[in-house]
Amino acid sequence: MRTTTESQITTAITRLTRTDGKPAGKTFDELGKHVAEHFGAYHAQSITLSAPTAVELLERYSDLVSRLTIEQALILGHAPNLPTEYEIRPAKSLRDPNGINWVNGKPTIARLKHHFTPARILLLDFDPDPRMPEAWRALSEQDRWDLLAGALPEFSGAARWTIPSGSGRVLDAAGRHISPGPLGSHTYIVTSTDLSTADMDTARVALEVRLWAAGLGYMVESKAGAALKRTLFDSVVWVTGREVFDGPPCVKPPFQLAPLTSSIHDGGAVEIITSLSVDERLAFEHATGARVIENVSVPSPAPTPTPPTGKQRQKKKSR
Repeated sequence: MRTTTESQITTAITRLTRTDGKPAGKTFDELGKHVAEHFGAYHAQSITLSAPTAVELLERYSDLVSRLTIEQALILGHAPNLPTEYEIRPAKSLRDPNGINWVNGKPTIARLKHHFTPARILLLDFDPDPRMPEAWRALSEQDRWDLLAGALPEFSGAARWTIPSGSGRVLDAAGRHISPGPLGSHTYIVTSTDLSTADMDTARVALEVRLWAAGLGYMVESKAGAALKRTLFDSVVWVTGREVFDGPPCVKPPFQLAPLTSSIHDGGAVEIITSLSVDERLAFEHATGARVIENVSVPSPAPTPTPPTGKQRQKKKSR
């Protein structure tokens, strides 16, 4: 969204806080690493960020991330048809998973993408999978970015903010990183225009196809033996409404938590490409044996909620 001052970039992020007080992300203790169970119940708060430049917007975002607690996560977007604060519950627990429900007098939704409008801030998630080509795993953050920008030129002049992924902040008793080999990272950029949920569906497909067409894709085998497509950066995080776990992991002895380190690079906003050339399609299909699937349909967002009247409450109780 734009403010009345055309040069001002304004966007909204959703901060999620688990309602049971447990860690939103990973826990590290003497028994090893534990990934948080998929809980799905959050108190949600929409937070507006505004700045005159892409770099300054990323600085505002970095301040938000630095203040997250272990119970919190983010959504890179907001629910425009809900108030600033509302509740999120698992879809199966709601009477109308696709709409806005009233639970204990509070507007409540399932975390489904049609409820959300994407933010002007996007994540490029680098996960150094051991099955990834070793030459890519060994690259520095700058060299990895140069590789991306060489393949997809729109990223070459991008402002970006990079932090280690959660596991990259965990140290052993001697102060050494517990993750063997290269560390994962989260790099954030700012888009040059507002994007709809449908735009993001198309952009996600375009990102994956164009990375493959540029030679930056690889295949892995799942535990069940299925062939899975992977790329230098994980395109799945571009699904609107997806949780982003950039709060601190829960760390217990003998482990310790390293301070959050980051790097910010000057530049501008990025024009997100949503179209594909014939050559890119053919290169992807030749390399993967898969066809390009586009135009994922998205349900219409639910209308702005109004609290149920006394009579409506009585009817619901009498059922």
